[in-house]
Amino acid sequence: MSATEGPGLQPLTPEGRSAGSRMRLVIGAVLVVILIALLADNSDDTRIGYVFGDVEAPLFLVLVVAAVLGALIGWLVLHRPHRHSD
Repeated sequence: MSATEGPGLQPLTPEGRSAGSRMRLVIGAVLVVILIALLADNSDDTRIGYVFGDVEAPLFLVLVVAAVLGALIGWLVLHRPHRHSD
């Protein structure tokens, strides 16, 4: 293995990151910018219905909670423990 290849045999950039991880960072940054633009433009209150009642909250807060929950669910799915069959 040469000094420019990582463990997955992907060529590394001079900074030490693979092209795939750089692309994920760029896509993540674009999504964060889109989310911030959505949050800035949606400050009105909205009604949220639950099984046990309703609550009013700013729409940006609802979007933040949904984004955090989505990221948490995605992280949990990607980092679930692997069971080894014996």
